[in-house]
Amino acid sequence: MDYTLKCSKYDDMSDRSLIDAIIKNNEDAAFCLFHHKLIKLFEFLSNSFAKLRYSAGDIASELYIYLNKDNWNKLRSFEFRSSFFGWMKVVASRYLLNKIEATSPCIKDVIFFSCLIEQGEKDEYDPTEIIPDPNQILLEERRDDSDYIQELYKEIDLLSDYMREVIRLRGLVGLSAKETADILCKSGKNVTPGAVDQVYKRAKDLIREKLLSGRV
Repeated sequence: MDYTLKCSKYDDMSDRSLIDAIIKNNEDAAFCLFHHKLIKLFEFLSNSFAKLRYSAGDIASELYIYLNKDNWNKLRSFEFRSSFFGWMKVVASRYLLNKIEATSPCIKDVIFFSCLIEQGEKDEYDPTEIIPDPNQILLEERRDDSDYIQELYKEIDLLSDYMREVIRLRGLVGLSAKETADILCKSGKNVTPGAVDQVYKRAKDLIREKLLSGRV
């Protein structure tokens, strides 16, 4: 069966029209969405959650089953107040995180750990970045220390609700500053992507400082 040809008729269809077709049990539309339109997202998530060893196709298939099992109720609940791509990224990330926690809880700790010790912003050039940071090395050496993981979560719990949510969405789920701001605004907070990044950096700095100082 030539699914490439079948997908071509849905390429120019809006997200709303495509979802309408899917919840009416149009299998070709569903295949186009999960195995064609969203495949780049699933390739990204496959790399981000490499410990699961899921290919993009595996993620596409599992998300299809997950969203279809209750007659597309989760898909029906999407109200188009944000981008559908961003919504799917959150849904897929949470699904994969649940898979990780069920198979190997310590992987989640490593993801959290990695986001917290990250130095600087990815889009900024730092001429000193080639110089090893002794504090960074200290934290790297404790990556697999179970006591350290407990310290890490203890410090996260001491953050304000706002900081904890930013850490979770930006660091753990992997959302952009804009996607995080959109979600927080829906919950009643009036924040901008710039403010989210400032809070994210401040939260990481606070935790890093406390872990390095030993004040737990």
